[in-house]
Amino acid sequence: MQEHDLSPKHSDNEYGFGRPAREIFGALGSLIGQNFGDQQLFHIFLNESDFSSQKRAKAELFHQVAARWARWWQKHRWEFTDDPAFLKVNLPPLPAPAPADSVSSSAPLMTESGTSNSVLQSLRSAPGGLVFYDLDAGRSTALSERWSNQKLLEDLFNEIRKWAAGQG
Repeated sequence: MQEHDLSPKHSDNEYGFGRPAREIFGALGSLIGQNFGDQQLFHIFLNESDFSSQKRAKAELFHQVAARWARWWQKHRWEFTDDPAFLKVNLPPLPAPAPADSVSSSAPLMTESGTSNSVLQSLRSAPGGLVFYDLDAGRSTALSERWSNQKLLEDLFNEIRKWAAGQG
């Protein structure tokens, strides 16, 4: 079991395992050496009390990562198999969005889950740290590689702000 678990550290007869999404992405990453932003999904949970917009945001995040994997597989499938059963990805489209949430601005809101002990860092001092937290989906992520080695001038800040506004 230790040979295939996700933990780099092993002691005695212990092994590590995670949620199904974590295990599947870990296995795919080990098998083909690719990562398509899977780690941003590890702390996202669908809660019964989520608003429909939150459920949609979470579903979109999972679908985006699945679509990245599907595009990669369509290009590289022949490197792994010629079995017709595994050559086509049947990723269904996202269902139509549910009607918008209608909540009074004075309504008391509660959450069933949350995040604790998280640290968000400044864009200026976080080359690999978490700089973005999506309040709707619960996703946290580092600064995209396309921006991580650039001098953070006003134009770049505006581009990052625009990206973040579109993310949640």
